[in-house]
Amino acid sequence: MTNKLSIILTLFLTHLLSCSSTPTDNEGNFINNNTLNIRELSGTINLHPLYVVDEFSGVINSYLFQTLTSIDFSTLELTPLLLSSLPEIDTSLKDTVIYHFKIRNEAKWDNGKKITSNDVVFSIKVNLLPDPGNTNHTEFLKSIVDLKIDFTNNKNFSIYSTMDFHASKYLIGDITILPKYLYDSNNVLSNYSIKFINENFESLKDDTTILKYLTEINDTKFKINPSYILGSGPYKVKEVVNGQYLTLEKKENWWADSLKYNNTELQANAEIIKYHIIPDETTALAALKNRSIDVMRGISPKEFSEMLKVESLTNRLNFVTAPILAHYCLGLNLTHPILKSNVNRRALAHLLDVKKIIDIVAYGYGEQIIGPNSKTDKDNYNFDIQPYRFDLEKAKSILYSEGWEDLDHDGIIEKMIDGINVPFEITYSYNSGNETRKKIGLIFQEDAKKVGIKINLNALEWSNYIDQLKNKNFEMAFIGKISAPIPRNHKNIFHSESITEGANYVGYSNPEVDKLIDLINFSKTKEERAIYNMKFQEIIHKDLPYLYLFAPLERMVINKKFTNYNLSAMRPGFWAPGFKLAE
Repeated sequence: MTNKLSIILTLFLTHLLSCSSTPTDNEGNFINNNTLNIRELSGTINLHPLYVVDEFSGVINSYLFQTLTSIDFSTLELTPLLLSSLPEIDTSLKDTVIYHFKIRNEAKWDNGKKITSNDVVFSIKVNLLPDPGNTNHTEFLKSIVDLKIDFTNNKNFSIYSTMDFHASKYLIGDITILPKYLYDSNNVLSNYSIKFINENFESLKDDTTILKYLTEINDTKFKINPSYILGSGPYKVKEVVNGQYLTLEKKENWWADSLKYNNTELQANAEIIKYHIIPDETTALAALKNRSIDVMRGISPKEFSEMLKVESLTNRLNFVTAPILAHYCLGLNLTHPILKSNVNRRALAHLLDVKKIIDIVAYGYGEQIIGPNSKTDKDNYNFDIQPYRFDLEKAKSILYSEGWEDLDHDGIIEKMIDGINVPFEITYSYNSGNETRKKIGLIFQEDAKKVGIKINLNALEWSNYIDQLKNKNFEMAFIGKISAPIPRNHKNIFHSESITEGANYVGYSNPEVDKLIDLINFSKTKEERAIYNMKFQEIIHKDLPYLYLFAPLERMVINKKFTNYNLSAMRPGFWAPGFKLAE
């Protein structure tokens, strides 16, 4: 009887709770009022600051770790973060630029120890090591020849660089500072100077001490274990459930809480930030409507437009559209037997109806582009280049002139390539759950079919999708590119050196483009950079390593119970820690 009564009472209480207006999340947990619940399309279980490979990882890392300087989310201006002021620049030495830094006196780690120049030295060293998986190993870092610490005050230091790069003032402070006590507790790197690492990069690939250290630092605990993911940022990882959610908790007595600066990235108001990984948009919208989600971005244009018509939603939700520093394109694997031909790529360009895609898929929330440069940077965007015109007959003519014909009358054109009869069949890969990317593929598939080209759609789980790109194991893939409001550096995407070490996933190589990228990066005047940028875009437009689509407008919905969004053109479009409960 007692057990039956207990069961009845439990069911009764469960019924009462289920009828309550108190919102719950997707896991059935009641939501703290100062918990910011954000929907994310796809998630990562790798929170290691040295191995950031996707946008979501980068966003989360910016809440956990900090750089010396940052681009302020609100103003888009370069601002000091861990520094008390922007670095002083000394160009008095020939072939060497000196940057003088001062770390904020208040800055400290979670264990209470002050952040010092020693942490900076370590952070530079670890990023210079020959670690194939490290995404922070940049040309600019390799230009650092020395770092001198002010031994009267270990908060002060100077960096010596041989690279007088036009974006140097942005890059020199864009170094994620890691706690040496956690990531090098045995002082392994203390025996290797910055100069030694740079000069002996190749031999260090076989250095047993370095190899052992890289194995240790690449341990899974640094990627998913909250006890080993500790930076100077305002949040710590509370819980990670792969593929479901990620919860961040505001640190008690965070070092910057007492500061009264206007810097957006020093604002941290939300007690809990919980990311709900919901790939399916229908499921995500249901969570938004039942109040389990407070913020949702990247809403499909159709759903966004439809929700604007619902008064019950507009009464409690703010609907936001804003330009973002991003663009969409289709990456073409240039090692593929069909796609390595520029003529074949040109035919595909004429089969891509970008205007239809913007109208039907993006509901007009986008603007067609011709290349990687942003139209917002008017001095460096080549407005003289016209997009490839959607033209089925033109595509047919190009293909026929190249010997593509439907000889077996199966609806697919074919051609002899290297002695093999090859049908014109391409697989289009994208991340599953993204209806926009799927619809783009369907439109392309339908139009390509009209000239005898078969395009297969391949929806992949996020991690598999990223792996395919990194390993160049794809044929044609949807690629979204984001950028920062600093002078563009095309090296990581387009330079031939970045095929093996960088994000040149399509395998593009053109010596003239390599030269132009270097000229852009080291130009002394903005007028010179503009000239080289114009030529760079002309060549990319002709070579077609990518089929360019459009620059989107971000579509976000935010619960009106929050204020202080700090909306931004930088992804993800807002500074989540800054959210405050409305009065």
